[in-house]
Amino acid sequence: MKRNLVHIGLFGLALTWSSGLIAAPAQGDEPLNLANALGKVLDRVWSEAPERALTDGREAEAQALQRHADALLPQAPSLALSAQAGSYAHGDPSGTYSELIGGVELPLWRPGQREILQRIAQGTQDLAEAERAALRLALAGLLREAGWDVLLAETRVQGLRRALDEVRTAQKKMQRMVVLGERSRVDAVQLGAEAADVAQQHAAAEAALQHATLAWRSLSRQHALPGQWRETLVGERPIELHPVALAARAAWQRAGHERQKAGAETEGAPVLGVGARQDRTPGAETLNAVVMTLSMPLPWASARAATEAPLRYAELEAEVAFNKTLRRLQLEREAARAALQGARQQAGLAEERMQLEQESLRLAERQVAEGQMDALDFVTVLRRVREAVLAAEMARIEVERAVSRVNQAEGVV
Repeated sequence: MKRNLVHIGLFGLALTWSSGLIAAPAQGDEPLNLANALGKVLDRVWSEAPERALTDGREAEAQALQRHADALLPQAPSLALSAQAGSYAHGDPSGTYSELIGGVELPLWRPGQREILQRIAQGTQDLAEAERAALRLALAGLLREAGWDVLLAETRVQGLRRALDEVRTAQKKMQRMVVLGERSRVDAVQLGAEAADVAQQHAAAEAALQHATLAWRSLSRQHALPGQWRETLVGERPIELHPVALAARAAWQRAGHERQKAGAETEGAPVLGVGARQDRTPGAETLNAVVMTLSMPLPWASARAATEAPLRYAELEAEVAFNKTLRRLQLEREAARAALQGARQQAGLAEERMQLEQESLRLAERQVAEGQMDALDFVTVLRRVREAVLAAEMARIEVERAVSRVNQAEGVV
């Protein structure tokens, strides 16, 4: 842990300001190193996430489509029964005749229909896997942000806690000096007012930390808080490989397969009929025969066009959504990298400001020792130093947070 130490001498009183880069974990909890544990935490969150039902349902759909494509018949067979009866002219002694036909009608696959269904089944499975990756990435982003919120809130609380302890210690010593007649009472009052101000800031920071902690534990299902989280910055990857882009492409491809499937189904399936026939005519033998029929629907262009039209538009919508997704992901990636550059610049400026404030503090200590600065002006210097140290510490964490956001924009968990 890197620490910057600022030694402040207040009228002969030694104060030490320390700046920790990584916030300490909560007492009694083993801190999580989420740079290594993010995947495990994500697995646990995903196992309880309501979004998981969507991908499970999509996989069930893919399996049902695959079973349909592997079936012997494209549709369920049907039972065919028919009966006819007739009579001869009045007075004819030969009586009546009857004809019975019974059998089963079997739908047949048209050439290419099975392949279309197999492509739909595979496309649905690809869509399920892509949607799962995209949803997991979204959850990872929520976990990242919640973790960084906790780290930033902890850092602020600890910095203000140190400042409050040090100001109160200086206040007590100043009060003793007032009793001894070495300083005026106004100096002690000024330090007391500063202590009250820091206490108020510390209370607000603790409330913010409590809120961030509750949000983290509710989302992550982890009681332990993040104690360290530093990710390695990834390089630019093809935007088409982003999980969200893959999901949009899979949805587009599946829409195309659905259009082809609807067009093939509009043409109808050939039907093979297999059955038995019995003819009974008075005065003659009963005739039994095996009957086979083939029903071949004719393709009707207008019916197919009417069926495909809305599905073709749905396919076009999916294509447009894919292209818009690529554009949005590219903008998010550029914005994340620009934010990282800005965070690094801010961190450098904050570090420079902290060093300048520390130098001004040393000069103020000399002026106080020589009686050229009163307590009010010196308290102002102390406040600026405290703010600069805390700002530098927060800026370092913001850089790491910006790295995490770049990785998120690149689609890396």
